[in-house]
Amino acid sequence: MNEYLKKVMYDNKFNYENEVIHVKDAIPSDVGEMLHELILEHKPKVSLELGLCHGISSMYICDALKEVGGEKHHIIDPGLEVNKYGLYNLDQCGLKGFYQHYDDVSESRLPIMWKEGLKVDFVFLDGWQTLDQLMLDFFYIDKILNIGGIVTFDDCEMQSVKSAVRYFIQYPSYEELFSYIYRCRSIKKISEDNRSWDWHTIK
Repeated sequence: MNEYLKKVMYDNKFNYENEVIHVKDAIPSDVGEMLHELILEHKPKVSLELGLCHGISSMYICDALKEVGGEKHHIIDPGLEVNKYGLYNLDQCGLKGFYQHYDDVSESRLPIMWKEGLKVDFVFLDGWQTLDQLMLDFFYIDKILNIGGIVTFDDCEMQSVKSAVRYFIQYPSYEELFSYIYRCRSIKKISEDNRSWDWHTIK
């Protein structure tokens, strides 16, 4: 694992322009390690993440993606002052040029990605976690996700995320993967969406 990432996780802080920044609102190390393991197992080429903040999850994802010969990590997170720390941390890991950050909201950027023909193999969904936002985000993520691709949801203890994932796992084109982390659940795309217009299975 990248030495800079190890140090940030061990110290729970990092230096930015002579200022000590304490890591907060970030994924814990067990979630980062789970993301790392998922990528090593499934070997995606292109990944996507909603949310950046201090860049902890991005560093774990990019570190593993480089290890398996991946090509690019895309990050969508708009206008937050804290994002400068995440971009800084990614660069400190030697990842400049390996990631692309979009200073935009997902409801605007995801349709553009679809229209431009972007295809991804791994998605970490840790953006705005209201039910309506998750439904909208997943609608477009499904369109750009390759068959065999993985979507991992964070904050699954939240009722909104729990409800959304409960709905998504009923799609016939997805299967749920085992997760030993309570706050995360992952699903794998096994086929294109071939539901009929009157498909209704949520209970």
